[in-house]
Amino acid sequence: GLYTAIMDWDSALSYFRDGWNTGKIAGNFISWLSSAGSYSLILIMQGKLTEAFEICNKIIGEIPESISKDAFPPLSFIYFPLGKILYEWNRLNEATEYLSKSINFSEQMENKYLLISEIYQLALIKHRQGNIKDAGHLFKRAQNMQSQTPIFMDLLTELNQLKLMLKLNKENQFKELLPEYLKNIEKAENINILKIEKLVMKAATYFNSGDKQKAIESIKFALDSGESENYLGSFLDEKAVFSILSEILQEQTAKVSKEYLTRILEIFNKEKKQSFQPLVEPLSERELEILCFLATGATNNEIAEKLFVAIGTIKKHTNSIYSKLNVANRTQAVQKAKELGIL
Repeated sequence: GLYTAIMDWDSALSYFRDGWNTGKIAGNFISWLSSAGSYSLILIMQGKLTEAFEICNKIIGEIPESISKDAFPPLSFIYFPLGKILYEWNRLNEATEYLSKSINFSEQMENKYLLISEIYQLALIKHRQGNIKDAGHLFKRAQNMQSQTPIFMDLLTELNQLKLMLKLNKENQFKELLPEYLKNIEKAENINILKIEKLVMKAATYFNSGDKQKAIESIKFALDSGESENYLGSFLDEKAVFSILSEILQEQTAKVSKEYLTRILEIFNKEKKQSFQPLVEPLSERELEILCFLATGATNNEIAEKLFVAIGTIKKHTNSIYSKLNVANRTQAVQKAKELGIL
């Protein structure tokens, strides 16, 4: 409602709590579940993940046994916040299950606002799991829906959209939308999850520009805000965080527990071992081999000699590499591959 738009959380929570109780008493499932779901989403924005999780599960438990929970579209209002929470807690398989059901139900209800938010969230999960192709398809689907029917998006959905633009190499779109988004989140200091995300993005920017100390300070503030509710996804979405956290762990100067830091680093290490190439169209084995030669400064003639192939074949492969990495030359290709963790 209006209270959510102007970020008057106390009034919004009161409004949705009334709708939740009134709908439940009247047996109006749409009013009951949509109000309870909106209530939970506000708690998520405030950083109260555990409370929101408990409410969603309580609501599911109150659904009459005569109703199948796998065939009841109004449950999309509850399954979506559950998917968001489980994503943040890095329980990706469970998050995928709830979001897939929620998307199916929102399609049946023709709830495009919720559907776009669900699709972006699922696309992020697919990307984290290394399924770049599916992440790209989901992103394109959400974008097409937005172009057909312009819909107001909340700040968390906009954030997911921007993250995906970066991850899927949509840099021009990202640069176009970022300034307006940054203006909006400056007014949203009371949204805890955005506070954490902003600090993480700042840390990555500082780290990539060589200012390690500022990067460490930003991540420490983010960790302070995230530990009590076990925030994981916000840190895991940004690769540069791994190096920053490693520095903090060695320094032993953070206020947060060593266990929390270690948990995030262990997940990073596990995902790194299991990860696929972060490209919509992955490089072939031969292209990876040639990319490694490019990184050494070898010429096309030298690569052709070492691989016992014609120089025309090498040129064909390098052009394919440039296309997949969305770059114009070998220097950019090597730099992009390093940024993406391929080299």
